[in-house]
Amino acid sequence: MPAQLNSLRNAPTETAITSPQDLAPQLYPYSLEEMQEKAATLGPLAKAYQSLVDQYKAQEELARLNYYPDFAIGAAYTFRQPNPGDSGTDFASLEFAVNIPLFQDKRREASTEAAAGAAMAQQPMS
Repeated sequence: MPAQLNSLRNAPTETAITSPQDLAPQLYPYSLEEMQEKAATLGPLAKAYQSLVDQYKAQEELARLNYYPDFAIGAAYTFRQPNPGDSGTDFASLEFAVNIPLFQDKRREASTEAAAGAAMAQQPMS
């Protein structure tokens, strides 16, 4: 039996097997309250709630930005091969667009919903 154990330990088969030494108890450096505090702030549930709060804060920011007009600028160029009977004129175009937020009801509702969601998500953390 000792030879088989030594082969599993990758040790020479004639090596004597000794009893393990008693381990001295080690004290954990944190108190129970500190460990509970760490679990509350670093645990997976706390991280999930924080992620939810961050999501609602991003929605609040997006809802706030939706009150402002959107501007879009674009340019396009298309090369055309000349065909018989066609000079092969290339196309070039520029685009400028403005989206003016005239109807504020849906923006106000989105902003209110995001604020309520952020408040709801912060409840379990406090």
